[in-house]
Amino acid sequence: MPTNLNNNKTKSISANSNLNQPLLVSKTATIESFGISKLTSPLIKQFLSAFLAGICVGFGFTAMLVVIANMPQKGEEGFNPGLLTLAKYLASFIFGIAIIMCSLLGASLYTGNCVGFVPCLHKKVKWRYFFYNLLIVLGGNYLGTICFATLIFFTGLFASHDGNWFISSLTTNHLIQMGIDKVTMPWWQTFFSGILCNIIIVAAIMAWVLLDNKAASVIIILFFIAAFVIGGYQHVVADMYITSISWFLSLLTGAIDFTSHAGELYYNCLIPAALGNLVGGSFITAIYFAIVHGVYKRRHIDPPSLINKDVIVSKTVDGNNVYGNSYEQKVVRNTIINSQLTNIEDNYKKLVNSYKESLAKIKLDYTNTTKAIQNNKNLSNEQKQKQLIKAIKAKDEKIRILKRATTTDSQQIKNEWKKILKGDKK
Repeated sequence: MPTNLNNNKTKSISANSNLNQPLLVSKTATIESFGISKLTSPLIKQFLSAFLAGICVGFGFTAMLVVIANMPQKGEEGFNPGLLTLAKYLASFIFGIAIIMCSLLGASLYTGNCVGFVPCLHKKVKWRYFFYNLLIVLGGNYLGTICFATLIFFTGLFASHDGNWFISSLTTNHLIQMGIDKVTMPWWQTFFSGILCNIIIVAAIMAWVLLDNKAASVIIILFFIAAFVIGGYQHVVADMYITSISWFLSLLTGAIDFTSHAGELYYNCLIPAALGNLVGGSFITAIYFAIVHGVYKRRHIDPPSLINKDVIVSKTVDGNNVYGNSYEQKVVRNTIINSQLTNIEDNYKKLVNSYKESLAKIKLDYTNTTKAIQNNKNLSNEQKQKQLIKAIKAKDEKIRILKRATTTDSQQIKNEWKKILKGDKK
């Protein structure tokens, strides 16, 4: 039974293709490739990129604090509520620097890596890799924010000329109070606030991944991040930084005892925020994207499937020069391979359906033949018995031939599947 294994509808890319040009790939393949590249990278790379992301958040949050700090606060001389509100709006855009730095440097934030839920939902990567990645990245983010808080603390940015520790007019007490407000907020409020936060964050990350014009992506990120900062939603990595720096200042100055609230740090702040970010980024935003834009469907097939396979390879595919580890090349490579595997799946399904139809036809022919023999009044019982035996043997022979042909074609499909997953040329 012939099966067309070479009917690949993917548009070929010449060996001299400029991979820096906008890529005509589907939204689903692009997001899946981004998620797979995050989840399947070496563990040390995952941790280091997460550590770098924690530092990026520290830069963005510190810049935001300095902008607010240079405005007179309530109760201080020259306080102007209008100017302070304007400064807070400006600061909300400045915090977007952290997300832009992470995107440009390839750093991994816990909140952004929730996009990895999409390839897992499509059964491209094992679920355990998704949760392993989140734990590793969360730890790396935390260590990065603590290290940055330590470094920025000893730069003297928090010290005025008279030796008091603060950022300009933003007093030490006010900064420590910001950390205390984080850890004393009821955990359920932190949880639901975290959900709203990461819906915006993941939407911004998807915009960055999907848009070819990175200048437009930067503008979109700034507005998306400003929306979450102005809303005061809880971002677990930002909370890690502000609580760390507040704790350091509390230990140094003793102005406000932050350590008395240390037990609430994880119960009321970091754990609920992390879980809320997970729900908002994965179970809401990523699932919506995977189902609405990804045309989610389960795969019930016998050949080795895409499940639990890393299809990002670094070999030439179909003679197209897509070798390399740049994100664009991985997207092209993954799109080509996914198209090939989808085509092979279709061929396999056609083979299965053809087998079922042929088997049903053989059985129907056998039933009609036996009825005709039994209703033939010109035949004796002995003659009918002989012809029925011949009909049974003929039916069994046809089924044997059908199974042998189907098995051969099925094995050919499986071999072709394995060859593509290994990155071999067809």
